[in-house]
Amino acid sequence: MLGYEGLGEELSVPLTEGGDGSSTGRLEAMLSGVFGGDVSAEAVRELAQSMTRVELTRRDKIVPPDQGGAWFAIVTEGVVVYRRRLATGDSSIVDIIDAGNVVGDLDGRFADGRGTLDMQCASQHAVIYRGHSRDFDAWLQRHPAAAWPAIAHAFMMRRKAIDDFGQQISRSIPGRVAALILRLTNAFGQSDGDVIVVQHGLTQGELATSIGATRESVNKALNEFAAQGWIGLRTGALIIKDTHALAEQTR
Repeated sequence: MLGYEGLGEELSVPLTEGGDGSSTGRLEAMLSGVFGGDVSAEAVRELAQSMTRVELTRRDKIVPPDQGGAWFAIVTEGVVVYRRRLATGDSSIVDIIDAGNVVGDLDGRFADGRGTLDMQCASQHAVIYRGHSRDFDAWLQRHPAAAWPAIAHAFMMRRKAIDDFGQQISRSIPGRVAALILRLTNAFGQSDGDVIVVQHGLTQGELATSIGATRESVNKALNEFAAQGWIGLRTGALIIKDTHALAEQTR
């Protein structure tokens, strides 16, 4: 990922650094954060201009072209849910991606080609920039100094995926649910007085598949948290009352 806010270290790239404050400016700022001083501003702009801007409103869905490891997308505004849909009709959430993150098949997680991948807008509005590996490869040939930063960033993405998986399987189901709630809070949370309202729009079944649990176990954990007074429950939403208590559940 280009950035994420975990419970530990901070790896996010500021979206407002540089540029003109527009979505394109944010994209260039994010790319500059990856390549640092190894790539000129003109080269970063060239890479940004090779990507296709896509605007989405809530529940809009796109199926990225060229499945099988050739595409990637960077979210500059809003939140999208990344899903994998099988021919059987079953689907599972792969990731919840907010502004500042990159998603795609370049990391090889779906090299087996099973199912169809899509991204669906989970916020009221989202902007993504979609790129293709052939364009990125051609850009690297013109700007070879960017190769090592790109490799280093790929290793960082892989390390984060391994760390996230290790943390998830080592936690209890309530711990996984608490970690997911905090992640949803970071992506969707809006302050409302003394609480945070999280309009995530996901079903309990979708929440369960995103953490490798059953819907029943997620429902039990959510009701236990509500009984403790840490959260409130609404259809497609959560009312967060005590983030500290939820964070303690993840340890």
